[in-house]
Amino acid sequence: MLTLVGLGLDVAEITLKGVEAVKAAGSVLLEEYTNTITEEQVSYLEKLTGRRFERAKRPDIEEKSGELLERARKGDVAVLVSGDPLAATTHLSLLEEAREKGVKVEVVSAPSIFTAVGKTGLQLYKFGRTVSFPRAGEFPSVVEYVKRNLSAGLHSLILLDIGVDPVNAVRHLKSFFPEFVVVSRANRPDMKIAWGPAERLEKMMFGTPPHCIIVPAKLHFTEEAFLRGFRFD
Repeated sequence: MLTLVGLGLDVAEITLKGVEAVKAAGSVLLEEYTNTITEEQVSYLEKLTGRRFERAKRPDIEEKSGELLERARKGDVAVLVSGDPLAATTHLSLLEEAREKGVKVEVVSAPSIFTAVGKTGLQLYKFGRTVSFPRAGEFPSVVEYVKRNLSAGLHSLILLDIGVDPVNAVRHLKSFFPEFVVVSRANRPDMKIAWGPAERLEKMMFGTPPHCIIVPAKLHFTEEAFLRGFRFD
């Protein structure tokens, strides 16, 4: 059996069900390419679960998925994933392949950025399509989809690739949108939320990743009242 275990945004958010799944697995892989956890956090998880983790790179999950699923056919394999396992299309593809090959799969969910942004006070049901801001290359689709969301009165969550500074992202987008909400290191002890005009935000320091940006649509008065606690003018 293959078990995908979410670690949450802060590794301490792994659920009791997730811990038990790791303890019961024959082998445990830590998927590293969507993770931003530190070696200290890895040590914490290994101590918590009493297991040692194999490190899995992107090719181990994507290009060698057949080998991984064959291991899961013969024994219980747990794969640890940052956030919630089903927030990334890579893992959905893995589940589909497992289904086609008759390999049993279980998913242990955990907090993700899609719920953590609720700490801004913005209503989650008012978010439209999520888009990613790439580390390299063009980003016209980001602007296009945000505009579509705004035209429907919906907020836009922009996920920044690891290595993209939110200040640089704001500078790229400020000619299209006047205000942003920056969420840094969601659910971690040093989480920061800042709302304001681009000219103010681009002068701030947001520290180490991960980061995301929200382009808010028209605010309900309750959203504005809550969000004002994070206002920078």
